[in-house]
Amino acid sequence: MKKPECIIRFPQGKLLELRRELLKDSSREAFAVLIGKKREIGEHCIIVVGDVYYPQPSEYINQSRTQLRMKKSFIYRVMAEAQTRPNVDTIIDVHTHPFTDRAWFSQQDDVDEINYFQFLDSEELPFSYGSIVLSQKTGQARMWYMNNLRPEYKVAAIKTQTALEALPTTENESDILDDEQKSRTLLSLGVDTMRRIIADQCIVLAGVGGLGSVMAENLVHQGFEHLVLIDNDILDHSSLNRFVGGTFDDAEKKRPKVEVVASHLQAINPQANVETVFKQVDSLEAEEKMALADWILLSTDNHTSRYQVQKAALTYGVPLISAGVNITVRHENGRHVIVDRSGEVIVVRLGDHFCLNCLGRINLALLSAESHPDPEVRAKTISRGYVLGAEVKEPAVKTLNSVIGAMAIESLTNQYKEDMIHEPILVYESHHGLCMYPDRSTFSLLETGCASCH
Repeated sequence: MKKPECIIRFPQGKLLELRRELLKDSSREAFAVLIGKKREIGEHCIIVVGDVYYPQPSEYINQSRTQLRMKKSFIYRVMAEAQTRPNVDTIIDVHTHPFTDRAWFSQQDDVDEINYFQFLDSEELPFSYGSIVLSQKTGQARMWYMNNLRPEYKVAAIKTQTALEALPTTENESDILDDEQKSRTLLSLGVDTMRRIIADQCIVLAGVGGLGSVMAENLVHQGFEHLVLIDNDILDHSSLNRFVGGTFDDAEKKRPKVEVVASHLQAINPQANVETVFKQVDSLEAEEKMALADWILLSTDNHTSRYQVQKAALTYGVPLISAGVNITVRHENGRHVIVDRSGEVIVVRLGDHFCLNCLGRINLALLSAESHPDPEVRAKTISRGYVLGAEVKEPAVKTLNSVIGAMAIESLTNQYKEDMIHEPILVYESHHGLCMYPDRSTFSLLETGCASCH
């Protein structure tokens, strides 16, 4: 399915709050204004919603079941506030049609929006402009632009952090009841959850090594049908102890990991749409794929790539699941001793007010050692002791990858379930006995003012 040219993406819980506030009185229309930041990538524009402004009752001129008029003072108040915000360049007005289940823009909406858009253009105000109409069950959105001095609009998709909060614009007609390959998963998850999983959901995997390949296979088995694989590495023999789908012949031929995994996934489900990007995660093509995704699954093995992927996720408002494993070996009395064997899964959604940086999962010293443009600075960072074991290959086994990969897909699947229990951080330890638990103590250590997630 072709992606829309415009996406309006809401932080976690923001659309639900908006709908509850505006549709609480079904006897009359209601109004609000969103402010946000627009990003352009390829042929697409993505608006990440920031704050919502609700008018006071006194700021309505007229408010009935089929029409409303606002005082200009309310609009001016919002515009004045928006101009003081450096991260705001877009205004989106929202109104309701409480008398129907189906949302559409009326002719009067067209007239009002064209007049307002022309006003913004004539005053040379620095705002992009869009609009949303909400009914009791659905919603429609559009962004306005000038084409040869004439106002025109592009249909926009309304995206949320989780599928549970999403507004259907059309009914999902895909019949999964007769899909034998999904029958056992259907019994476990239920029809509604399965429909959300296959309803135009695109999952991007940033990194498809030992852990990423496990997650990719689990995704297809779980029923996800549109995956994008991003990795610039080739398969070698040292990876075969943990790489899902790879063969000795693949390693001999030095095939790209994305190509090997894609072949494996399509052998499982020939109907799956699996795209590959054989490039680094900071390439423009990778950035565009991540910007348009519904979820990004991150499993790269260095801090620079993890930082770049999270940067894209935060910039375009895409929810992220980070998965990582660790096996620590020390030399004691002439022998190798395992002192830690663990992993964790972290769910980062826009609006939850934390990220990998403020959680301490991205090490700035390692980031500097890996990515600083000056080789001398990189070498000194290591030699001065800020980075330990930079040249040491870490041990890795498939069993640990399998556990953490399954945990990551289970965390993702929970985002589609009505009865989900959301745990942002899950930890697994296996060195001193098997143990899995949510890490809640980390949040008490968070500091305000994170430069990445603000």
